[in-house]
Amino acid sequence: MKAILLSVLIFSLGIPLAVGKDQWVILGDSLSVGIIGNGSQFTKEVKERWNRDIEVINLSRVGKHTHEYKKEINGILAQFPDARYFPIFCGVNDVLNYSKSTANQLRSWLVYVLKAIKNAGRTPILMRITYRNYKGQDPLEPFNPRVYDPLIKTYSPRWYDYAKKRGLLDPHGFLKSHPQYVASDGVHLTSQGYRAFRKEIMLEAMMEPVYAKDHQRDLNETREPDHLTFDDLALKASPTPEVDDFSGPAKSSKNDVPAIIATPKVTPTQQLKQELLDASSTTDPIMRGIHLSRASLLLRELWQAGELSEENKGDIQDFQRALKVYGVGIEKVEGTYDSKTREAGQGLRVMMAQTYLKKRGLYPFEINGVLDEKTTAALKQYAQNRFLDPQEPDLLPGIIKRLAREHNR
Repeated sequence: MKAILLSVLIFSLGIPLAVGKDQWVILGDSLSVGIIGNGSQFTKEVKERWNRDIEVINLSRVGKHTHEYKKEINGILAQFPDARYFPIFCGVNDVLNYSKSTANQLRSWLVYVLKAIKNAGRTPILMRITYRNYKGQDPLEPFNPRVYDPLIKTYSPRWYDYAKKRGLLDPHGFLKSHPQYVASDGVHLTSQGYRAFRKEIMLEAMMEPVYAKDHQRDLNETREPDHLTFDDLALKASPTPEVDDFSGPAKSSKNDVPAIIATPKVTPTQQLKQELLDASSTTDPIMRGIHLSRASLLLRELWQAGELSEENKGDIQDFQRALKVYGVGIEKVEGTYDSKTREAGQGLRVMMAQTYLKKRGLYPFEINGVLDEKTTAALKQYAQNRFLDPQEPDLLPGIIKRLAREHNR
């Protein structure tokens, strides 16, 4: 009885109880895939830096859009009832240049996700949008003071700099001041950049308010926004939309059921093995190409995160062996993820995109796996037809996803 009363007293005073590992659920896109990977390295770094054991669940995916998280967030919260911290690093796939309508739409998606996390008693940790170097211009910068900073102040106040009036987790400022970390496409990072970002932004700036001894305030304090320029209450009451992955504006339904996503306990390496197995098991040439394209993305994800190991040598050999029949540049099966293998994976993804674009009447040419002017023009037309950013660095994963869905109908 005394133990129960003590537990009630501790809870009422807001003192955190040590009940195992803190769960961190990462919501992001391809940048977070490269930065965190499967979370194993980051978990080790947190243990070394802060002497804390945590569990990292990285739900980030290549090409992920914010409106997809709006559809999924209730399911995510239900699936991970013990998860406390939800870092959010997305938006670059949703916007191109600043406009008031684009900002309002992105803001509404983010608020829905943030409020869902807050209302569930969890802690959202919103980061500022990243830096993008597009032909010497910085088109994403206006979204930070107009969208991200006010939301960070409202929903993630412990990560807000009241003196500078902006978010503390500042990928934009960090990458703009370290251009050597930005890859040639102007958005993604080099291997060194992913490591530096993980250390400076995630390990230090993000973790310090949670685990440093001089930060002991309750992180779950909720404040209602008092400065948003749209009807926040109507947004809160609106149903979760049913969103087609790349279909633009969402259509609402009164009968929407939150999507429960696949368990992240499956690691990228396990996913890779499954895709290779599925590729070898099917007699459908298009599905074989889809499975191998997914395998190529998983290999790239592991490589960018620095997590390829001897364990993956057999997988790389299987991948190279399967790609030889496509004529995309693989001559030897050596089990090394070298530049030729990466280029061959890209060539296969282009082939599958050309297959889809040809079905849509956008590419009436030979399917050759070459990202030439004709293919680029077809990709640009596809993006315009679907209200996507025609300058999106990698439209291929989304097209392959759509090809798989339509081919299986």
